Amino acid sequence: MASPQASQPLTSEWVREWNVASQEIVRGLIERTAVPPPRAESPLPPTVEPESDVLYEASLDPADGDEVSELLGGVRRALEGLGEGTVRVALVRRR
Repeated sequence: MASPQASQPLTSEWVREWNVASQEIVRGLIERTAVPPPRAESPLPPTVEPESDVLYEASLDPADGDEVSELLGGVRRALEGLGEGTVRVALVRRR
């Protein structure tokens, strides 16, 4: 024990006061090191779609083989008119 503490008798009152003081110190440390709450995430910015041209559009019953064949023929004709280069194609189901 340090000399000032050695000269004081160890009583239950002294222990209680020491516990209260130490709890206040710990509480202060926790408050200073507490992680701030996460910020509310802002919504993502809208996706910018690249410019595009609709080359062919159709509606069909996917269970009807004749309609599927007509669709593929229409797509082929649309692509043949483009010449060379790469084309990105998407099959989209709109509801």
